[in-house]
Amino acid sequence: MYAGRMVGPCTTELLQASVASGLLAGDTQVWTPGMKEWTTVSQVMEVPDAGSTPPVAGAGAAGAAAAMAPAAVAGDLDAEVADEPVFGYESPAEEPGVAAGPAPDAASPAPDAYRPYGEPGPDQLDASLIAGEPHPWLRWLARVVDMTITAFVLGMVVGIVAPSSTMLDSGLGASIVVLLVWMVAEPFVLTHFENTPGKALLNIKLRTADGRSLKLDQAFQRSARVWFFGLGAGLPIVSLITLIVAYNKLTREGITSWDRAGEFSVTHGPIGTGRMVAIGLFIGFYFLINISAALA
Repeated sequence: MYAGRMVGPCTTELLQASVASGLLAGDTQVWTPGMKEWTTVSQVMEVPDAGSTPPVAGAGAAGAAAAMAPAAVAGDLDAEVADEPVFGYESPAEEPGVAAGPAPDAASPAPDAYRPYGEPGPDQLDASLIAGEPHPWLRWLARVVDMTITAFVLGMVVGIVAPSSTMLDSGLGASIVVLLVWMVAEPFVLTHFENTPGKALLNIKLRTADGRSLKLDQAFQRSARVWFFGLGAGLPIVSLITLIVAYNKLTREGITSWDRAGEFSVTHGPIGTGRMVAIGLFIGFYFLINISAALA
C-alpha cells in the first residue's frame, strides 16, 4: 500500500531501496499470493539501514519513489521491473474497492507469484501451497460425502433409465463405476460451483497457488491424479495402498502429490455448529442408505 492505495507489482529490491531511502516505513502494508492477510515489510524481509542498499539500477531513490507511486506516475518504469521477481503480483480478492497496479506485459517472462522474495525452488513453492494443518481425515470425509452423493444420484438415474441393469449390483463393481463417474463429473462441479458438496460442507477450499479457482483442464488433471494415485481406481488392495501412501505423505509433508504437481492449495476454514449438525445428518443418512442396501 502506498499513499492509501494499492500499487504493484513491485520487486523486493525496490521495496528495500524505498525503505532505505526513507520513502517507505518498515510498517508499510504488503501482500503476495500465499499470504492469508496483509502484513508489513519488516515481517517478510530484513529491512536494511539507510544507505546500506545500493540504489535500484538506473533509478536511485527518485526512481524508487516513482515506482511506488500510483500507476499514472510509474507507467514509465514498468519495463524496468517486468523481468524481475515481484512482490504482490496480484491483489487479494478480499480487498474490494482498491484498484490494483498495472499487469505485467504479456511478452515478459512470468514473475514469481508464489514467493515474496528469493529464488523460486521446489521447497519454497511447496511452502506457499501449504496453509495450516493438512487435516487428512477431513479431506477423506469430504470425499466420502461426494462419493455418497454420486452413488445416490447414479443409482436413481440407472433405476429410471435402465431398471433391469445389474451394473450396480456388485459392491466392487459399483465402487469402481462411482469413482470413475465422479472423476469425470468433479471437474465440471469445481469449475462451475468453485467447490464440491463435500468440501463446502467441511469448509475446505481448493485454489491455485495464486488464489484463483481451477480451470477445467486443471480440475481434470487433479481429479485424474486423485483417482489413480489417491484412490487406486477403486481396485482392491491397490486402493488401500494408495490411500496409506497418500495419508503418510500428506501428514508428513503437508501436501499431496497431486496438489504439488498441479500447484494447488487446500485450505480449511472453521467448522461451526451449523456444519456440525449437517455432518451429523449426513452420517445418519449414510448409514441408513447402507443398512437399507444390506437388507434389500
